[in-house]
Amino acid sequence: MKKVMFIIAGAMFTLTTMAQTTTPVVPTKKQADSKDIRKDIREKRADERELRADVKAKNKKAAKAEAKEIKADNKEIRQDAKTLHAEGVKHPIKRADKQIHTINKHH
Repeated sequence: MKKVMFIIAGAMFTLTTMAQTTTPVVPTKKQADSKDIRKDIREKRADERELRADVKAKNKKAAKAEAKEIKADNKEIRQDAKTLHAEGVKHPIKRADKQIHTINKHH
């Protein structure tokens, strides 16, 4: 009788412990891609600000380098948008812009 009670108590303890543990949240491919597109958009905007400052300072060499970086960022953004669109996300660039806006609003 003691063995049966011990087994039942052990099973109940194990089940309650398992019920309390949480599974770690693993980001999906969509979440990772959308985070990447947001990062690329932020980098592009920073490069555009630097480009305007270089043009204002009449620094042609630096402005040309910034223009190349902006072009590379645009390529990455389009590539990420294409993969997100293939995964079923509608208007990924517009969605990322809205997400950036809401994130900035909360800061």
